[in-house]
Amino acid sequence: EGYYCPLGTEVPIECYLGTYCPLGTDFPIPCPLGYRAAEPTANDTIALFGDLNTACLPCEPGWYGDDPKRMECYFGLDGYYYVGGTNQAQPSNLTSHNGAECPVGHYCPAGSSVPIACQAGTYNPYLRMYNESHCLPCGTDRYQQSDGQPTCFQCSSSSYAIGSQNL
Repeated sequence: EGYYCPLGTEVPIECYLGTYCPLGTDFPIPCPLGYRAAEPTANDTIALFGDLNTACLPCEPGWYGDDPKRMECYFGLDGYYYVGGTNQAQPSNLTSHNGAECPVGHYCPAGSSVPIACQAGTYNPYLRMYNESHCLPCGTDRYQQSDGQPTCFQCSSSSYAIGSQNL
């Protein structure tokens, strides 16, 4: 563990940061996208590089990892959210990317780990919004009683609304 041995090698070669080498490895295995190299301490041995779980750390929520050398994670972009171990700067699939575009009815500032719902009385019909100002107030004779919605409802003929106040 912690070494790799290409075919014909007489002496095992030490694995290096950003990779791991289980027993019997021919070539170093890069940490997966969404991960970065663990920082060894003075007490660590070459065995640190023998296993994915010790050699590589998932990027924290709000961050993503697509560094080719797997040495660092980057702060998430406006309009997206990153749940941890996110493997793309602009994730579009929560299952495969561990992150996604900010959904309608929500906004996601840079470094978001969860979407933030627009408050009741407001709405947001657009993907990838990143500021609370993107939550638009319901217009005259329209309302929205729930958080995180993409539209407002029309008031019935027996009531009306002014801004976000129902009357």
